[in-house]
Amino acid sequence: MQVNNTSMISGTNPFSGRPIMGVKVKYHKGAWWVFINWRKRRQAKRIGASEGAANEAAAEIAARLALGQYDWDEKKTMTFEDYSADWLEKYIKPLRRETTYKRYKAVLKKYIWPVIGKIAVDKLKRFQIRDMLLKYHKAGKSVSTLLLLRDIVSGVMNCAVDDELIPANPTREIIKTLGIKRDRQTEVRPFTSEEVDLILSKCAEIYPEYYPFMLTAFRTGMRLGEILALQWSDVNWNKGLIHVKRSYRNRRLTKTKTGKARQVEMSNELVSELRALLIDRKKQALVAGSNEPVIWIFHNGGSPIAQNSVRYIWRLLLDKAGMQYEKFHAARHTYASLLLSAGVSVYYVSKQMGHSSIQITIDIYGHFIPSESRRGVDVLDGAHSKPMKRRGDEN
Repeated sequence: MQVNNTSMISGTNPFSGRPIMGVKVKYHKGAWWVFINWRKRRQAKRIGASEGAANEAAAEIAARLALGQYDWDEKKTMTFEDYSADWLEKYIKPLRRETTYKRYKAVLKKYIWPVIGKIAVDKLKRFQIRDMLLKYHKAGKSVSTLLLLRDIVSGVMNCAVDDELIPANPTREIIKTLGIKRDRQTEVRPFTSEEVDLILSKCAEIYPEYYPFMLTAFRTGMRLGEILALQWSDVNWNKGLIHVKRSYRNRRLTKTKTGKARQVEMSNELVSELRALLIDRKKQALVAGSNEPVIWIFHNGGSPIAQNSVRYIWRLLLDKAGMQYEKFHAARHTYASLLLSAGVSVYYVSKQMGHSSIQITIDIYGHFIPSESRRGVDVLDGAHSKPMKRRGDEN
């Protein structure tokens, strides 16, 4: 049975000839529902397991609406919990990453449903969402958590707008209204170039088999899943480029985070290291009786390495180097911050990082861009310019 089946039944008032609002039939959580939107009144009614019964009920409701004989039963309106659970299954699970689906589901259960879950989705007010966010803000939840709560509720309410259950999304600019801002500088904790050298040297010393992997992270700024998904066919040796077009997590290959492929330039050091690794891989293949190496650049027994395995090695490396623990993602932040601090253009860094816009790069890493000289405006003066004579200079 298709869980996203939706049909529309509409009727016409036999006395006035005016069209009435439609009646939608939708499948939700093992049952068929009828959604009604008529004269600014909205309602959802649970019918049962039969699609035919739901369509018959919808036709009857449309006829009663046309005659003005429909008895509104407000208790049948779908709650935010029910509606958001349906939203998860229909729109998030098939269209987003599995990790996103699981995260949203956990957040709904832990934070959102206990506060606003029992409120009818068409009765949920802006102040109730605001009060929920303020509650968690006062409880010390991070700005990132608050933004995630807002994003999830907003996604659900946008769907309700599309279903004509509500006229507008009540979460619009609600975070801005509350004056809550993300402190991006506190989130970015990059390493210095000296610290990078120390990490890489420790890796070459105690985990040499992971050295090419760590060098790739620090020299390309690629995300962990993107590095794990690299294949030898993604490398353009002539141009010194890596084609980043997939990610690997939870034993699944997916698209990149942005859904778009990009090309990343390799440093000369990285090109040499990967060439040497390819030679080793070919030798291993010959010993195993194959003419071609395993397609994955970094693998464990022929399959991509698990993310948790890399994180475990990463933690040990930082510990051996006597450094404070930072997430593996800090390698990506380090790549961007070191390039910008060296004066590399924001446009170049943004393209390498795979950001959808330069503004995102500036918002996150803008404080690493070197400030220009205060007299920078003097470059507008040509060599032919003469000093301006000011009043009183004659004396």
